[in-house]
Amino acid sequence: MPHSSFLKAATGTGAMAASATQRPAWFQRMPCGCLRKSLPSALTRYDSWMARTAAGVAEPVLLEAGPVRLPATVLEESLVSRGQTAELAQLQPMLMKLCRGRSVRIGVAGASITYGHGIRQNRTAAWPAIFGRGLQEVWGGGDRRRLVSVRNAAVPATGANFAALCFDQLFPEPIDLLVIEYSLTTGQAHKLRSLLHETRRRGVRVLALDLQQMIGHRAWESCRLRNTASGKAQTQKGTTKTGKRCTVQNSVAGPSPFRPQFLAEYRAAGIPVVSQVPVAEWARGGLAAHSDAPPSLLEIARWISPDGRHATRAAHVQMARMLLHAVAAAHGSLAASPQTGAGDDRGGHCGDGQPPSPPVVRDSFCSVGDALLAHVQPLQTRGWNMTVENDKAGLVATQPGSELALELPLTADVGGNDRSPVAGGAVVNALRRAATRPAAGPVVAYLSFLKSYEHMGFAEVSCAGGCECAVLVVNGHHRRRASLHETMPPLEVRPRPAAGNAVSAPPAACVLRLRVLANTSSGEHKVKLTALTLVAARFRAVISKRTAGHLVSHGA
Repeated sequence: MPHSSFLKAATGTGAMAASATQRPAWFQRMPCGCLRKSLPSALTRYDSWMARTAAGVAEPVLLEAGPVRLPATVLEESLVSRGQTAELAQLQPMLMKLCRGRSVRIGVAGASITYGHGIRQNRTAAWPAIFGRGLQEVWGGGDRRRLVSVRNAAVPATGANFAALCFDQLFPEPIDLLVIEYSLTTGQAHKLRSLLHETRRRGVRVLALDLQQMIGHRAWESCRLRNTASGKAQTQKGTTKTGKRCTVQNSVAGPSPFRPQFLAEYRAAGIPVVSQVPVAEWARGGLAAHSDAPPSLLEIARWISPDGRHATRAAHVQMARMLLHAVAAAHGSLAASPQTGAGDDRGGHCGDGQPPSPPVVRDSFCSVGDALLAHVQPLQTRGWNMTVENDKAGLVATQPGSELALELPLTADVGGNDRSPVAGGAVVNALRRAATRPAAGPVVAYLSFLKSYEHMGFAEVSCAGGCECAVLVVNGHHRRRASLHETMPPLEVRPRPAAGNAVSAPPAACVLRLRVLANTSSGEHKVKLTALTLVAARFRAVISKRTAGHLVSHGA
């Protein structure tokens, strides 16, 4: 049965169509038959692409009763927003451009799963690249021009709040759609809301990918590690040497453990959601007839993720297939709508379907990974080195007393309109401006550090030279068995008042100092700085909406 049969049935019956009152005014004003006319050929190419990529996810789930393959209905159920035309309308501007043969840019924000950790050739085999190729083949058609470009801006071990702060550096060019996936690194709703606020402010359309199922598997892995004395793998039935039974079911709290994460936030923002939850629901119910429930859940989880933190190649293909199905469903839904489906028949035109975006002033810039080197004052730094660990770059020190000096620009135009890439061009330009202009601060600095369950120590943060700030202490150690990049509370950096008898002179450089302390709660002293975000004081109100309540407090 072709995958598009779901879409054709929905288009024919109007099940995916909604009344005009469910759509925003700009949506209702865009009559266009382009989507309807392009739907048959798009669905034909869609069926062809889905049939070919099915081989990538057809690996059997190894159970004692024999192989069990995922039914096609799981793909349809993965679109949580099916029937929600107002949510699927988020994809309309992109689809309108594609059906007119115009190029589109897709942005992707996420952490290590989306980056591609855990698979070979991670940048070409991860789901963003597969999704981009599918969009090009299905909606690009026979056009030799490449209509679809995908920027995978995922940064391992970061949360949605990081993307909110560093949006300009992650996406230096305008994007037509942002696909986000932060299932494992954003545990609190307010962190996600900071990113959703930023996309609304910029008029960016969003599609969400939910991998809540992996959280249950990660909880199972943690249960196994805590209750297996030797740390080796437990038995197939999930029983540890301590006698505790660890299952995906009892490792996830709440009455509905497989409910998509942050569904309420996405629904409130009108954002369509694609989720792997139906796979877990099918495993919990449908596989019970083949084997005991716990082994079935473990096997289906391992098919998706061997460790609960990274995805298999088959899982990446499945993620791309689910997302492409969502776009096809949106195409069918919009083509069935009288507002967008029959406009050409009435003499209408194929517009972009894009409401005017509000003007956005660049209000901050981030130095991420090796871009931090542009800030380093080498004569005042000792014991710190740029290190890349599992594709996670940062400045690292391991010995007490190690000192790092970072120069900060105290200028009124921090951020400005400089669209230099994340590799440090904006930093260099800002430092040059600061060297020739009077200090206009204060600025607000956000420092991101690695937090992990082993090796980590304490660092003291202070200011010197031409600026002053409060002294903060950062602890990189926590007990949770995960390594994440967390952002410390905002640090206001103010120009140091000039002495009363000082003569006119170039402003002294503002230096932010980090010193590794001798005290430790892990037994070691590693400190890793991964990102620095600077915000001009006049944008404090804008930034506070992105960051309120989600920055963790690091104390001694």
